[in-house]
Amino acid sequence: MKSGFWTIGLENGINAKPWYEVELIGKTVIIVGSEGRGLREKVFKSCDFIATIPMQGKTNSLNVSAAVSAIVFERLRQVQKG
Repeated sequence: MKSGFWTIGLENGINAKPWYEVELIGKTVIIVGSEGRGLREKVFKSCDFIATIPMQGKTNSLNVSAAVSAIVFERLRQVQKG
């Protein structure tokens, strides 16, 4: 936790937690990388948590705008749930 904020990197990785298992309530910074390269290594290592949106079928990732929409919706769901 840096400056009272949890940093959560959104990455398509094997060791990442599914996005719905990461607590997004409270002071949270969500970091997303570029569509081609993902998070830079230094940014990746500085995150408190790494989350992923598991994919099925032939598609292995979402574009950045779709991924951000999904993760922000999940944050809203968690906040409303309490």
